[in-house]
Amino acid sequence: MTTSDSATTILIHLAGGVALLIWSVRLVRTGAMRAFGSSLRQALQTFTQNRFAAFGSGAAVTMVLQSSTATTLLVSSFAGRNLIAPAMALAVLLGANFGTALAAFVISMDLGWLWGVCMALGVALYLGHEAMDRARNIGRVLVGIGLILLSLIELNAAAAPLAQSPTFRTLLGALASEPLLAALVAIAATWLTHSSIAVILLIATFAASGLFPPATALTLVIGANLGNALIPVLDQIGAPAAQRRAAVGNLVTRVVLALVVLPFVGPLSGWMLALPSVDARLAIEFHVALNFAGALLFLPFVTPVSTLVARLMPGKE
Repeated sequence: MTTSDSATTILIHLAGGVALLIWSVRLVRTGAMRAFGSSLRQALQTFTQNRFAAFGSGAAVTMVLQSSTATTLLVSSFAGRNLIAPAMALAVLLGANFGTALAAFVISMDLGWLWGVCMALGVALYLGHEAMDRARNIGRVLVGIGLILLSLIELNAAAAPLAQSPTFRTLLGALASEPLLAALVAIAATWLTHSSIAVILLIATFAASGLFPPATALTLVIGANLGNALIPVLDQIGAPAAQRRAAVGNLVTRVVLALVVLPFVGPLSGWMLALPSVDARLAIEFHVALNFAGALLFLPFVTPVSTLVARLMPGKE
């Protein structure tokens, strides 16, 4: 096999792994929404009496849906119809941010052996319950989880040879020397895939293979975090102001968090790597820590932030 053939084969496997990851995350999301959609909507409306319950419900619903964007759109529709207070809507979205980070954390654990079990159970449920829509959709969720784990195995196998490629290292070196460019690339990738979980898992896989330095991985995670908050804002352009405020407020909190953290990604990466429990999962664990810090920082101030956004976005209620 020639070098060009080898490089072409690696890139084909890499593209297939990325496509499978994006598709399988979507499969989990649609299956969970169809199986548990009404229960999740009721939970979001019920557990919003205080900011802590709202935060917890946002995290739980997002871990089931595997998508903070879906949670944000649900909460935005409730806020637009005055079914949930603006401050509580923002608290739910802070929980959704943390929930999507926890979902990526769980999926990224060394559970490669589990993909066959999930696939077998999922297919059995899907084919064995033609008359039971919920069972079939739970089967769809299990198949999606199995495909996510399988795609991560494929990505790890494809990324390892790329780490030895001088050309690829040169391309990624440009991201390492330009943090703003790296963040913009991650924002664009998250917008194109409409899945921050897929992008975060991809970043973690590449970082673990040594394709870019730890500080660049953290910068890309911050960019993906911003891109994830930007998606529901852009998706709701043209909607009433009351419906868009929660998503805008969430984007404001993430922008502030990014501006605070971005200048310190170098020292942060060094400090995290010095911890005994952080190694190849640096990007994943930083993503969890980033969103937990965002919750600690902004959960006490959901009312002032919501009031500020309402003043900046006046409109008919």
